[in-house]
Amino acid sequence: MAKNIGALLVKQDIENAAKKIETESIQLIPATKFSVVVNGKTYPPKEIVRIAAEMKGLDIEDYRLHGGKSINNHLKRYGFKIIEKASIDDPIANLINQYKVRIQSTKMEDEIYKWELVQDNKGKPNLKAKDFTKEINSIRFSNLIYAMATAVIKHIAKENPEELRQLFRDLFDESEQLESRIKKFNEKSLALYRETEEKLSHHQDERTISAYLTFNNTEKYTFYKNSFYQKYCKLIGIKPKKTGLKYIHYLSLIDDLI
Repeated sequence: MAKNIGALLVKQDIENAAKKIETESIQLIPATKFSVVVNGKTYPPKEIVRIAAEMKGLDIEDYRLHGGKSINNHLKRYGFKIIEKASIDDPIANLINQYKVRIQSTKMEDEIYKWELVQDNKGKPNLKAKDFTKEINSIRFSNLIYAMATAVIKHIAKENPEELRQLFRDLFDESEQLESRIKKFNEKSLALYRETEEKLSHHQDERTISAYLTFNNTEKYTFYKNSFYQKYCKLIGIKPKKTGLKYIHYLSLIDDLI
């Protein structure tokens, strides 16, 4: 079970984080319901705890940054005031309200296929499959990734099944940082594709990789699309990350949304 990182911090850590935010003009993910007051200024509780943890050298991926009562209670114990935000001006709260109205009308009919795909492909690709080419061909991606991305991965599976098996083994290795795993899969799958195709793009980008990760571990990952990411960043007023870091950032935004 992941530990709550807030329990490892003290009041000075939070004050140091606030000073760093102001000095370096760090862009923060907006809070949804609450703000914490530090030295007369308000900050998103989860974000200031995250930065305080990073400043202490704690590996964020080893922890779960619990929001709501958990983080707030720690901050209150440090002596900081927690205030509730007015949801009327909160773009995330408004988005959730719009979503509730939408699903009452659509009954999720246009989205339910995603849950069905996850159920049908959960745990795939099976790295222990005897025939890895057949295993890759059994995965149904629908429109979750580009059609060419599906064609490319099937092509690589046909020509270099064992090399591809190792690439997926490395991609699913949770002992390595996600940024490194994404970069390695993108680069090495391109190298394999270039052995038989000299010019065309291999389309093994963050969107495609997100689908692989999601099917393999539905509890930790979710699907990604750059256009959605860009719109969401614009909605909440933050700057998107560069290629290679977008999916990681997206996961943190989704975690905060939850």
